[in-house]
Amino acid sequence: MCLMEIVRKTVSCGEPYPLARLGDERKILFIDIETTGFSRENNAIYLIGCGIPEGNRLRIVQFFADRGDEAELLDAFFRFLDPYRLLIHFNGKNFDLPFIRARAERYGIRAAFPEDLDIYQEARKLRGLLALPGLKQKDIERFLGIRREDKMGGGELIGVYQDFLHDRDGEKRRLLLLHNADDVAGMPEILPILSYRDFLSGGFALDSTEVVKTPPGQAAHSLRAQWTGCTDLPVSVHTAITLDHKKRGSGREVSPILGTALLTGRKVRLTLPLYEGELRHFYPDYKDYYYFADRDCAIHRSIAKFMDSPDRRKATAKTCYTRASGIFLPEPSAVFTPVMQQDYHSPLLFAPWREDLFSSPESAEEYVREVLRLLL
Repeated sequence: MCLMEIVRKTVSCGEPYPLARLGDERKILFIDIETTGFSRENNAIYLIGCGIPEGNRLRIVQFFADRGDEAELLDAFFRFLDPYRLLIHFNGKNFDLPFIRARAERYGIRAAFPEDLDIYQEARKLRGLLALPGLKQKDIERFLGIRREDKMGGGELIGVYQDFLHDRDGEKRRLLLLHNADDVAGMPEILPILSYRDFLSGGFALDSTEVVKTPPGQAAHSLRAQWTGCTDLPVSVHTAITLDHKKRGSGREVSPILGTALLTGRKVRLTLPLYEGELRHFYPDYKDYYYFADRDCAIHRSIAKFMDSPDRRKATAKTCYTRASGIFLPEPSAVFTPVMQQDYHSPLLFAPWREDLFSSPESAEEYVREVLRLLL
């Protein structure tokens, strides 16, 4: 007597994300499991849903322990899994895969998995950029504008499954299969979240720069710059650019807003306030310099030894600088030189602004990459 049911259906899913970026489309399998609880030792798997992409459709195969036989379900699943080379799941590294492995070992079933991709882990890296309220599959669906029929969560369905084993109610069976099928079918739909990862890791070409001048007495001028990336984004993102002081080891506080970034289509548009005033350039080899208090600057010893002044003293890391006035561009790392700071401990760096500052395509690309890193 067979104590497990295999349910098959095919749904339309389009191709919102090019699977070829991930590998051989014919060897990709989406998976999602349903369990009777969170303990691998004390709870069982009652449903494993698999999704096989076939062009603009997704073939769903569900292994359902409709009479409670977990061992038969796992054996059938691993035989089905054998030809696939990439598993795509949602939080499977923390839950699905360890759970399947533990339950398979319980029955002496060899649990061999191919390479895998966890959409949850990828989305987690982007949470700050995308301002996601949470990291559940439904949170990402809402961000991408996806609606789904299923209204119940996996935890709520545990009791439904226990009741189904006793009364064999058809509506309960439908709810159990629907939730799992929707989760499986939802994974290809939320794959476009990977576009942000692809976008940030791709190349960038500078389109334009423009200094927006303000009337005298108002805030400093701003730089507007635009780059084109290599990947189309599904949803535009407009966010503030801030510098986390912790990255430079000086605490947990976050600096004031440095500007804004708009990511739309294939474009990055930055608006960055330029600093106008006086800044300092600090020399790293301060032991080779003398500081002159009357000049408020440091001079290399090769010259300073010929300068007779009562205000001359050996420079320290904090006094080994020269000063410059003008207009400066903020930069999160030393892309352009000379590097300027407001004071020795300031985490924000500046470069003297000039019209040809972005004339090197390599430096222009490095700059936007460094700014985009601040968004993560």
